[in-house]
Amino acid sequence: MWFVSESLSITYSRSSGPGGQHVNKTCSKVDVRFHLANAEWLSDYMKSKLQEKKPNHLNKDGYFVVKSEKTKSQQLNVADCLDKLRSMIRDAIKEPVGPNPLTLERRRRLLEQHARARLREKRAHSLIKQLRQSPSCA
Repeated sequence: MWFVSESLSITYSRSSGPGGQHVNKTCSKVDVRFHLANAEWLSDYMKSKLQEKKPNHLNKDGYFVVKSEKTKSQQLNVADCLDKLRSMIRDAIKEPVGPNPLTLERRRRLLEQHARARLREKRAHSLIKQLRQSPSCA
């Protein structure tokens, strides 16, 4: 086990899957555990957003566990884990962007066109039904 800080710990283990005879000797799989409560560099707002938006990644002890066994290199797997953790934090604090005014205007026009076409079809269908009726004897 290797500790980076109080909020981040990195452990190495043997990777699963094929890899030849050397795979049983090297520990290339990386588990990064990030303790959210001990991270002083994150504001309380960011911590609450992370808990709210990523509850499935948080375990019952308050750790985000990120794993990587993508490559045979320990250092590349550590970099991959840290990149995943960074993107997770970045995605959690990013505010959703609403549609721009042009998109809203296009959507409104399209809905109006569909409504007009529906009314035209209703009028045509009604006219067909009226023409099928027998003339009244009035």
